[in-house]
Amino acid sequence: MQDLETIEKTVRDKIQSHVSPLIGSFFIKKVTGTDKGRKRKLKSCLGKLTLADKQCQRLGVKPHNQLSPLLEKCWLRISANVSYENTAKDVKYLTGIYVSAKTQQRLVHRTEFNMAKVSKPIKELCVDGGKVRLRTPLGEACQWRDYKGICINKKVTVAFFQENQNLINWVNRQSLATTFTCLGDGHDGIWNIIMSIGKKER
Repeated sequence: MQDLETIEKTVRDKIQSHVSPLIGSFFIKKVTGTDKGRKRKLKSCLGKLTLADKQCQRLGVKPHNQLSPLLEKCWLRISANVSYENTAKDVKYLTGIYVSAKTQQRLVHRTEFNMAKVSKPIKELCVDGGKVRLRTPLGEACQWRDYKGICINKKVTVAFFQENQNLINWVNRQSLATTFTCLGDGHDGIWNIIMSIGKKER
């Protein structure tokens, strides 16, 4: 340990290996009031934890999960912005916990993401589009695909990847004001969406 960074990493590794799992186990037993049942191991931001089946049930840990809820959310947030491979590296750097890119991919594919909720009638919406680059094998040309995003009342933002009709259906399921303002960049793809707002789902 020759500099502050290596000291930070080393101390964090030691804490996650020897200290924080014991503290976590103490609070887990206090909160659940039990340590009965078959034991299972989870990777968490505290390090590796050992939980009993009844503890998992009372803490809302899903069956067969090998990752804690907080660690899962760390991965999902980062994987929304970068590749699975880079997610594994970034989360290891940020949290000290490593899980493979394949595990990260499985986590994303099995996760159900709840749609945002609009609490007030829509008075203003803004629609825009963008491009997502799909990873291709080394040496092959990049592939770019379209997504559309929408902002409601300057507060709620959602995006759909190659699912324009689902975006339209989602907006039409919300409460619409009698008169509302639409903003777009004039592109036909954007205005086709705006023209469908307020119509029945297909």
